[in-house]
Amino acid sequence: MRRKLLGPEHADTLAAMYNLTLSYAETGRRKEESELRREALALDRRLAGASSVPSLVYKRFLADDLGAGLDGGTIEARRDALAFARRESGPEHTATLWAMTELAQSLSDAGHKEEALRMRQELLSLREKTSPPNHPDTLFTKANLAQSLYDNGRLDEALKLREEVLALDREHLGREHKYTLWAMSELAQSHIAKGRRDEAHRLLEEVVEIRRKTDGPAGAHMLEAMHQLAGAYGEADGLPKQVALREEILRIRRGAFPADDPDTLAATTYLANCYRASRRLKEAIELQEPALAAIRRALPAGHPFLIDALTNMAACYELNGQPEKAIQLRGELAGMRERNGK
Repeated sequence: MRRKLLGPEHADTLAAMYNLTLSYAETGRRKEESELRREALALDRRLAGASSVPSLVYKRFLADDLGAGLDGGTIEARRDALAFARRESGPEHTATLWAMTELAQSLSDAGHKEEALRMRQELLSLREKTSPPNHPDTLFTKANLAQSLYDNGRLDEALKLREEVLALDREHLGREHKYTLWAMSELAQSHIAKGRRDEAHRLLEEVVEIRRKTDGPAGAHMLEAMHQLAGAYGEADGLPKQVALREEILRIRRGAFPADDPDTLAATTYLANCYRASRRLKEAIELQEPALAAIRRALPAGHPFLIDALTNMAACYELNGQPEKAIQLRGELAGMRERNGK
């Protein structure tokens, strides 16, 4: 629509392209996201001057392309984008607030938890000046602040803020809104940290129920909700429920995705671990052996996921009375760790 109304090389067209890449990323459409990102970058290079709004969009793209917030290059690019937005648009402009949001997330991802917390506290004070308390952007900012409080060990404050966010989300956005569902999952995390597993289970079971309705059985968010609920069931009292749920997850993934899909392999490993914990060792080994072979083909030696799979497989063999196989795998693991300097 913007291309038709404004032309293919208008700054607002570029901004719309940027927003569409975010939607593609959120829904798992990585190929379309990548293609549109390259197209937008090429357009931005043609449009951007040293001091222009498209330059800010370019800086945000650059930060995204440097990685998932895990290296110094990404963080510095986001600092640059924020400084640019403050200078060109002012401290309370939407572009500045979103640049702060992105920098805080990169800081959090990179382990700079205290700096991320300070930035999110500042950001919330700005959001509350420029938007009403029930605005989705304000609620999103509160949710992120609650996560930073949680990350910094301030569990009671995080729990209280998450309860507030969920109440506002339900009232103003509705029970099925994505922000409401995220708020429910995050509040469940806080309940688990405080030992309140029953409350967490109720919330996560409701999230799964809603996701089945809104996303369909093979939706990415639906499968993630099921995975989170399975993880919340403790081995002491919830192992049968965890096994049943992980069996369903794997059944769905095998029907919708290739056998060597990374998330399908992960789901296989999680179920095999549940079988091992249940002492269903024959089933665990039959499930894990072909998955381990696929993981070996897909990942380099020393990859953390491969190391976890080898460790779990060795434990299965040992419990099943196959010490020779367990010793062989543990020797392989020792070699990997020696090469990695660990």
